[in-house]
Amino acid sequence: MSLIQILNYSQKKEFETPPLLEYEIRQEIFSVSPIIKQQIESIEIDSNKVRFIAMYGYFKVTQTFYNPNLFHLDDLNYICKRYHINFDPNHIFSKNTMALYKKIIRYQLGYKPVDSTLKDLLLKTAINLITQIPSPKALFYTLIELAIEHRYEVPSYTLLSKIITDAMNKQRGDIFGKLKLFSHNEELQALQRVLEVDETLPGRYILSKFKKLSHSLKPSKIKEEVKLFETIKNYHNSILDITQKIGLEENTAKHYAQWVEKSDMHQILRKEKHKQQFDLICFMVHHTKVRNDQLCDILLQSVQSAKLSAMREHQNTYFLERASRSKASLEITSLLKDNFIPKLYSIQNTLKLKISSDKN
Repeated sequence: MSLIQILNYSQKKEFETPPLLEYEIRQEIFSVSPIIKQQIESIEIDSNKVRFIAMYGYFKVTQTFYNPNLFHLDDLNYICKRYHINFDPNHIFSKNTMALYKKIIRYQLGYKPVDSTLKDLLLKTAINLITQIPSPKALFYTLIELAIEHRYEVPSYTLLSKIITDAMNKQRGDIFGKLKLFSHNEELQALQRVLEVDETLPGRYILSKFKKLSHSLKPSKIKEEVKLFETIKNYHNSILDITQKIGLEENTAKHYAQWVEKSDMHQILRKEKHKQQFDLICFMVHHTKVRNDQLCDILLQSVQSAKLSAMREHQNTYFLERASRSKASLEITSLLKDNFIPKLYSIQNTLKLKISSDKN
């Protein structure tokens, strides 16, 4: 049974690597109590003393034991300098010695090793929360917090992944049992037609055109998206009664819908019929919500775009009118200056001469 991927590569690497520490933090976490100091003094090999202190400090911060090969060199150098001991990276650190150090550190800090009691607790919790928590990743960190709360060391990534996978498989198995009662339902038979080859696009399957979302604001593209949404919504409405009866939750639908999005058709077609139906139900349920939200976003963007276009048009009209008014003003000024005012002066001078002549 393959385990589901909870964390991506970089997240998993971060989880399995000791934290990066500032100098001030090193001073605090690599400080040891008198009892631990006595324990360190009883260790004969300096390199093992350094490793013990590093394990102790890291565990105080994260309640996790790490691969000694991943200990940060800056931390090891700090420990050597502070406690005046030497470290030889070529010295072999045996598994038995590491197991002994883990036992001592857990005991001194008041933590328990992972045992069947914790595994049962985590599995029961995962089964109860699988439909309530938005993603396997969120459930992963919830289980870590639960382990720490009960004074256990943090389980390994592999163990937590197995517990979450088991919880999801149990939930899916319960749904499969209910879904098989509807295996010959007409609506489900119609839904499976999306696994057929698209006659309008030879070589492609009908389901493929439902996977991609367009965010274009072009009217033709929006029209296509609306048409696809209506088709998916019709599928969703036709199986709504089945969805309710099998107890499909939104988070479950989202998880398996995302698997469908990433998978090629051959992976889906290889599955048993009831598993294909389950995946398609999840896909239609999730994509009805996703595409509804997407069309709302497109509508808002279209309205905003229309507003901006109207504002730009108004500004252009205003500046054109202002330029036109400025031109008219210049023409009137020029007319007054070149024609009207000279004529006015001429008339004024003529009148002055006439008045002067009349007085004489």
